[in-house]
Amino acid sequence: MKNDAGKDEVIRFIYDEMTPEEAGDFETRLQIDPECRELYEDLRDVQEELNSLRCSPSNALLNSIMRYARQPKPADERQVSKGIA
Repeated sequence: MKNDAGKDEVIRFIYDEMTPEEAGDFETRLQIDPECRELYEDLRDVQEELNSLRCSPSNALLNSIMRYARQPKPADERQVSKGIA
């Protein structure tokens, strides 16, 4: 694909951001433009892989958050959190 506008079209199609008319025109383009179809297939595969990734915070991060949450609060913050200000 020689220009970014074409790439933007592929991305809009993949993410269902086109009007029905634009999508119909783009589907026609996919049938007649092998370069566009190849880019579409590549980006669709990348999207599927990204959607399948599951990310979880590391144990170190979770432990750090829990240590912070367990720290005693200064007296001023305790009063504010109880509505005594």
